[in-house]
Amino acid sequence: LLALLPLLRRLVSARACATLWLLPIFLFLYPQMTLANRRAPLVVIPLPGGWLPRLLAVWLAGSVLLAALGIGRHLLVRRRLLSGAAPVTDPAVLAVWEEELSAAQYKKPVRLLASPSCPAPLSMGMSRRTRLTLLPPRPFPPEELRLIFRHEIRHLQRCDVDTKVFLAFCGWVCWFNPLVWIALRRAAADLELSCDEIVVDGCGTEERRRYAGLLLDTAGAGQGGFTSCLSAGASALRYRLRHIVAPRSLRRGTILLAAAMFCCTLCFGLTAFSPQTGTLAQLVLGEDGDRLGVESVSLWRDGSPTFLDSWEAEALLDTLSPLPLARLDGESRYYGEGGAELSVGLDDPSGGFTLLSLSDNLLEVWRAGESQSQTYAVTGPVPWEQLLSCLDFDTLPPEEP
Repeated sequence: LLALLPLLRRLVSARACATLWLLPIFLFLYPQMTLANRRAPLVVIPLPGGWLPRLLAVWLAGSVLLAALGIGRHLLVRRRLLSGAAPVTDPAVLAVWEEELSAAQYKKPVRLLASPSCPAPLSMGMSRRTRLTLLPPRPFPPEELRLIFRHEIRHLQRCDVDTKVFLAFCGWVCWFNPLVWIALRRAAADLELSCDEIVVDGCGTEERRRYAGLLLDTAGAGQGGFTSCLSAGASALRYRLRHIVAPRSLRRGTILLAAAMFCCTLCFGLTAFSPQTGTLAQLVLGEDGDRLGVESVSLWRDGSPTFLDSWEAEALLDTLSPLPLARLDGESRYYGEGGAELSVGLDDPSGGFTLLSLSDNLLEVWRAGESQSQTYAVTGPVPWEQLLSCLDFDTLPPEEP
């Protein structure tokens, strides 16, 4: 996206560009919280020696610290902006405000205040009680007021403050990734740019120049926190002025967003971390591997089972034992890519029972007395020819008519 952004901004709307930044993060967070089944990963990254819990602790500490700092900074900004703020009482200003609210068909309650600590028009708040728009304590001509209110009302109408809170949440969760921080800044800039596109849509040259002048007058006056501000930083000002003064005919970008979401969805879960790697003998059979017996064997092909009556138990276990595995943790259930599946029931002298379900890329282990199975990724080729040579297909019972 960083490489393609200059091209995308010339082809599709800024709203689509802003949404593109969110797709990978959203599609990472949403399946992690809701997806109950996922396919087997193609790449498993081992983290032996207890590193996974340590990294999770570092990640959690960083997320909590950044969340506390972000929320605290917003509360300080809000307190400073509201210090000395008072409702706007000028009838001329209120008339333009009501006219723009009516034109945008925005009917939610929002307070209009003037604050001596506010250098540029902005909006904040996510609820009925906290939603407000602030103006600097200086007069604006009616033409400029219309553009200012049109900009801020569009932010309120699209719930861009909520979007910025979500952007901040993404930064707190993915704080370890520097590309995420770059993406969040670009997404915030594209949100403002997309609002500019709406404000100047259908405007003449004079109105566009007046709006560009407003951006120049308030440049660099951003307040931080969870606000939508008319002001533009130096890095985003050039793009915003270029789109305002010299507008282009841009596509909505719906097809691009759909294609990006489709690709991100297909790629989800292709990698995974494993806290423990080893062979089947080490991770599953353990010290009791020599005492285990094979109680049942079945082979599944195309969803149809074949139950066997005889097999070479010792050769079967010897073939399975060196199979390389990587343990997959988490609440999600994994599913393989199809093909053959071998189920082997094992018992030990103490009366325990273990069921192994092996496919090309997954091993599911069910143990008697445990409510959940344990899943392992198969990190090497499965020796199907050797496994099948340990099975006696000549002793199968005749099929029923």
